[in-house]
Amino acid sequence: MELRESIECHLSEKQPMQFIYQVKAMLDRRKKGPDADGFLSLLVWTRGDLHHFANNPNKAGGSPLTHAEYEGIAMLARYLSRRGLMAQMERLNRQVNPGSYTTISANYS
Repeated sequence: MELRESIECHLSEKQPMQFIYQVKAMLDRRKKGPDADGFLSLLVWTRGDLHHFANNPNKAGGSPLTHAEYEGIAMLARYLSRRGLMAQMERLNRQVNPGSYTTISANYS
């Protein structure tokens, strides 16, 4: 639920056009729609493609020479990771735990 809401929030914000075209092309290659399910599937498949070696020259692979091809999906993953961490931080800050320093804050005064 929280992940899907984060994807919808990301989609509603302005993104660089080159990343929009890049991710749209990736979705099209996987025959997925530009919705939460499509983006979740794309994230999982992209992670699998980049992290599991296959001795197949037709399969995309990660290397320093192909970083630019994954900037759009990397921006999505970064956004979702940040929102997830912030949500967890907020949950921890709401917990009552007297005598401990569980409140996370940048305010030291």
